[in-house]
Amino acid sequence: MRPKTVSEPMQSESSPVSAIRIAIISLGCPKNLVDSEELMGYLGMAGATVCDRAEDADIIVINTCGFIEEAKQESIDLILDAARIKEKKGDFRIVVTGCMAQRYGQELKQELPEIDHVVGLRRYEDVARACGLPGAAEAPGRLRLTPRHYAYLRVSEGCDNRCAYCAIPSIRGPLRSAPLDELAAEARELVADGAVELNLVGQDTTAYGLDTADAGLLPELIGELAEIDGLQWIRVLYAHPRHLTDRILEAMTDCPKVCRYVDLPVQHINDRVLAAMDRHVSSEEVRRLIRTVRAAMPGVFIRTSVIVGFPGETDEEFEELLAFIRDARFERLGAFAYSREEGTPAWDYPDQIPEELKDERLDRVMSCQQEIAFEQNQHLIGGEIHAILEERADDVPERWRGRSEGDAPEVDGTVVVSGRELAQGRIVRVRITGVDGYDLLGECVGV
Repeated sequence: MRPKTVSEPMQSESSPVSAIRIAIISLGCPKNLVDSEELMGYLGMAGATVCDRAEDADIIVINTCGFIEEAKQESIDLILDAARIKEKKGDFRIVVTGCMAQRYGQELKQELPEIDHVVGLRRYEDVARACGLPGAAEAPGRLRLTPRHYAYLRVSEGCDNRCAYCAIPSIRGPLRSAPLDELAAEARELVADGAVELNLVGQDTTAYGLDTADAGLLPELIGELAEIDGLQWIRVLYAHPRHLTDRILEAMTDCPKVCRYVDLPVQHINDRVLAAMDRHVSSEEVRRLIRTVRAAMPGVFIRTSVIVGFPGETDEEFEELLAFIRDARFERLGAFAYSREEGTPAWDYPDQIPEELKDERLDRVMSCQQEIAFEQNQHLIGGEIHAILEERADDVPERWRGRSEGDAPEVDGTVVVSGRELAQGRIVRVRITGVDGYDLLGECVGV
């Protein structure tokens, strides 16, 4: 994910004019983005002015991602960029927090002495102290980094799945679900602030409540959200195949506000590889679940992710994955080359795959999916979809870029909509007239 910064300077009402100016950069996933929004609210309540440009700030806070090697490198690059600003300005501090800070701690500061402070996950008061601020006098709200019309609602923290390749449980700890009443209240606040779309996120959103209730609480949460006036779209992200139950699927299909979008990361399809990954599902269970989802939600957009080059993955096992992708014809797919992460079980697995072979397999998967996606887009021409409008396209007043209910923010495609009286956050009916690669082109025909 690209770095996120605030769109405009923000300051709490109690902040003095001479308040410490802080720039915040958020890296990684939407869960990390929510951390950044909460941190911004805390720092604002503590008396800081949160500003857009690092060059205009006294302090930069970098909320890092440390999930895979590529994300760690992005975090390091941003720290080095901040170090160059520090060299020019002199009186400038660098505070590093987030997953990478939690994972590597003071080792990070030793490797990058330009850093002034390293603070672990969600320790907002400690970040405030590192910035020379007192703690917040009252419970702060979130200062959102997303556009006003959509928001992320984090339902839980941590994860109990412990997949063999994943460092998240060691970074963020075990599953801890947020209380249902608190989530409902937060959702109402977000909608009151202008959000018409809520994207539910967690390391495993379908596991929400399994630490407190045998059957989980996601259906109950969906029911609570359905009652909020003004909320039009609910999107469930990160549904582990192990936990997407008939009960959850029924709650999703019964609620007209839930987008016909199922984010179902399968990671692989070969039984030996799935077992080595500790995914706790079989190939047949994955295939059956996909058939069940498509039968329950006609017209559904299924998004998945797959990992290629997992230790020991043979040519035959990779070809099985490729054949599965061709057969399943996912509407959305993200593919990743396996990243060897210290502290995970897979770090010690034998038969690590050479990087060149991983890259070759990744290219083949992406080429296969591109062909599928382009064909599916062609089949949409002449039909109608609903799209939420995001921003003007090319500064043309009557052309807007938006997303269908099959497109999650930042990770999926877009719809370029032509029409009159269009505005950010409106959900409109669009007739599809053409395609541009992964994106759709259309005309607004109503609301």
